[in-house]
Amino acid sequence: MDKFLGSDGGKPSVITKDDVHDKVLRFFISGNIAFNQADNPYFRDLIQLIKVGCNETITVNRTNLTKRLHDKAILSKDDLMATLMSNESRISLALDCWTSRNKIAFLGIVSVYHPFRVYPLTLTPFVCYILLTSIKALLGIG
Repeated sequence: MDKFLGSDGGKPSVITKDDVHDKVLRFFISGNIAFNQADNPYFRDLIQLIKVGCNETITVNRTNLTKRLHDKAILSKDDLMATLMSNESRISLALDCWTSRNKIAFLGIVSVYHPFRVYPLTLTPFVCYILLTSIKALLGIG
């Protein structure tokens, strides 16, 4: 409650545009909400109520949601590559593919390596393609 209200107990903590954009992206992804819903006029009215800085308004649309997701995917890929490159032990991968009832394909990957950290991932076909091509390049395959 203190974090929500701020340290003085009365004023909310300061939020930034990046905070709002990240939370909105997490909301859309966690709820499996189509990005075109960001162009819904009622959603836009709701987002316009959020003020940051000097009463600066936030603009959220499907274009900037897609760009932010793509940027986050690149950062995650780079972080994974750095983690794998710094690893001195062997890496074990377990893969599982499936298709949901509404015909969405998924690839689940679990990697295990010293110090025995387990990173479960559920990926869309696009991210799978990026990840697998990166792993192939890392291992020097094809």
